[in-house]
Amino acid sequence: LVNLKHIRKMIDSRLSKEDYDISSLVKPIAIMKEMEGKIGKTIPISDFNEELNKNGYSKEECSDIIEQLKKEGWIFEAREGFLERI
Repeated sequence: LVNLKHIRKMIDSRLSKEDYDISSLVKPIAIMKEMEGKIGKTIPISDFNEELNKNGYSKEECSDIIEQLKKEGWIFEAREGFLERI
């Protein structure tokens, strides 16, 4: 299982609260980490969006989360349509 306290600590060390609400990134990162365990390091954006939707995020929120994770250096688009955690 994903250790959310560890992820929160990693996020806290990278971001300041004024940059982004840290708590809003913990769950998406945990979801991505769980997906990596199932399908590998490279995650299709469509699958990540689907998992975020299942966890209560709207389509707009999914897009915002992905952009914020990219901006903050947590993920990158490995190739068109696929994400990887850094």
